[in-house]
Amino acid sequence: MKLTLSRADCLDETPLVVDVPENPHVESEVLIGRAHDCDVQIEEPFVSRHHCGLVIDMTNQSVRVRDLGSRNGTLVNDRRVAGLCDIQDGDTLTVGFLPLTIRISGGSSVWDRIGTKLREAPVSMPRQIKFGSMAHERPSAHGHAT
Repeated sequence: MKLTLSRADCLDETPLVVDVPENPHVESEVLIGRAHDCDVQIEEPFVSRHHCGLVIDMTNQSVRVRDLGSRNGTLVNDRRVAGLCDIQDGDTLTVGFLPLTIRISGGSSVWDRIGTKLREAPVSMPRQIKFGSMAHERPSAHGHAT
């Protein structure tokens, strides 16, 4: 899964793309804040050191956000986050006063990708299995092979 964060108020900046491991047994969290140990660093005074976290659940193919006790709050589509809040593709996540558009892509599992490849593979003729020298010939109405 890939998360793309881009400033909603400015189209000039290059969006940030975060690759999330696809292990369904690991619930990943992408930490957003000013601190150097954050996965996404935003160097703005209105963003807390550890502002919020994006919780990715690969089993349920979901992304949620939680505020980490930030001073200026975290909002999803202009609603303040309390606890865990679901995020959908195209939602606006506001970190402090910075609006970010969230894009979620590549949420398919390994099995989905294998299925897609199999569906896209060219179809070949089925294999013919012959038993004996005349197995491919049908008998006629008179009992002779045609």
